[in-house]
Amino acid sequence: MIMNNILTKFAAAAVLTLFATGASAATISAVQGTEADGSPVSAARSILANASDGDVNTFYSLGIGGSITASVSPLDVAGASAVEVTFNNSAGFPEAAKVYAGTDSSGQLLGEIFNLASGVSTTFTGLLGSSIVASGNTPSTGFTSFLINIGLVETSALTLVDTTIQFGPTGSKDGFDVGEFSVTPVPLPAAGWMLLVGVGGLAAMRRRQRV
Repeated sequence: MIMNNILTKFAAAAVLTLFATGASAATISAVQGTEADGSPVSAARSILANASDGDVNTFYSLGIGGSITASVSPLDVAGASAVEVTFNNSAGFPEAAKVYAGTDSSGQLLGEIFNLASGVSTTFTGLLGSSIVASGNTPSTGFTSFLINIGLVETSALTLVDTTIQFGPTGSKDGFDVGEFSVTPVPLPAAGWMLLVGVGGLAAMRRRQRV
């Protein structure tokens, strides 16, 4: 009887922990690069929280060659979205970043995103059903939105790595500007229901023992 009570409480606690973990927010980390001349990125453009504060008017600059990672470990990523900010000057400041499944550029390359999609919509299709859709924002906004579908790729993190250097040393002052970057974890309802069934089975066993 005592053992059944312990197992029931343990299973119930495991269910609560599972769903609490599934609802947790992603962890955002970054390795900032420099400005095109090698100097540090300005403090106003180095506030990492701006990349996940829900406000596209605030942003974090990756810096030339810098990166930003969103992780939901130990869960897997279901999908992601990113917003790039250029404020109406994408022609004068072309920016780009590669998207990797993983915590750095050693992960699987899912595609490359550019801030030149204003007014058009483009889709990049990668391996294992992954795709990146760039939304055609009106030229007046200065924002480019990206929806990242990782397809069958299994990963607990996504990373954006600045590749603005391809446009030359004067192509951009401080690399890709991230207005928002977020990932969505894969829900785990099946595992949760299995634990709930286990709790129900233990409860049934206790009732039969009392009869």
